[in-house]
Amino acid sequence: MNRKTLMKLSVLAVCSALVFLLTSGNGGSVLVLTAMPFTFLGKGLRVLSLSGPAGNIAAIVIYVTVCLLPLVLILRKKKDKEDWLLVLGSAMLFYVLYLMINPGLMLNGMSSDVGSAILCGTVVSVFVSWGILKLLHKGETMEISSGYHALRVLLGACAALYIVAGFGIGTGELKAEIEAVRTGNTMPGQNLLDTYIFLFFIYAVQVMEYTLDACLMILGIELTKELEQNPYSESCVMAAGKMSKKAQGYLTVILLSNMVLNIAQVLAASRLYNIDAMVRIPVFSVALCLCSMALTRLLGQGKDIKEENDLYI
Repeated sequence: MNRKTLMKLSVLAVCSALVFLLTSGNGGSVLVLTAMPFTFLGKGLRVLSLSGPAGNIAAIVIYVTVCLLPLVLILRKKKDKEDWLLVLGSAMLFYVLYLMINPGLMLNGMSSDVGSAILCGTVVSVFVSWGILKLLHKGETMEISSGYHALRVLLGACAALYIVAGFGIGTGELKAEIEAVRTGNTMPGQNLLDTYIFLFFIYAVQVMEYTLDACLMILGIELTKELEQNPYSESCVMAAGKMSKKAQGYLTVILLSNMVLNIAQVLAASRLYNIDAMVRIPVFSVALCLCSMALTRLLGQGKDIKEENDLYI
């Protein structure tokens, strides 16, 4: 991982932690994350609308423009079946964004932060579904170079999401758990310091797991570059081997960290007011490790076969 990539991930981690630390009052969640753009836009348009007649007209123009933006993507001559999801997404944008601007019109049960997050998450799910279906449709006829580029974009997005999940959502959840322990144990003489320490250790282990998975995504990006240039080269096989070894090492660290944390919580159970001794099985990390090992062997065999065939030419 080069210094530029490390800097980008570090900035994203700090910004995610600050956002959830300052705005997440009821614990971080994916829904809260997806609702933030809609909430900020709704509040901004409401302030603009109430600023005067000119501001009201500007707010209406911005509101209509934002809601119609998805339809620009289906103005092409050739349309795919999944493109009609954009029409649904545009209609839902009109409804949900209007409620974000006028929260007093929300139904009972939808007026809370969680209700708003559910509405916004529903809109995001429509566009995510469209994006995935579009990628699958285009993948059938996509050129190899375009396929590698799409894969790198996907791996980069996964790395960013892992960082946000670990440092952003994890920070919000840590804040909520500390607050829950503090408000739930108010008897005089209760020492909550040990509980707070273990909550931080749990948070640190989860952040480490997400960070290591993000690092594997970055290694995957480097591997796709080697595959695009020459899948039978020595550098490509070495890149795959590097990813495989890193995946094995990361998985070992994750498993041992969770094991040690659970044992420590059991030993200190008498002094803790909150125990999170769960059996965490990093299924994705295991699958990624096995796939990288298989890919390394496959590329090595392909390189050997190509070199053997070149001897007969």
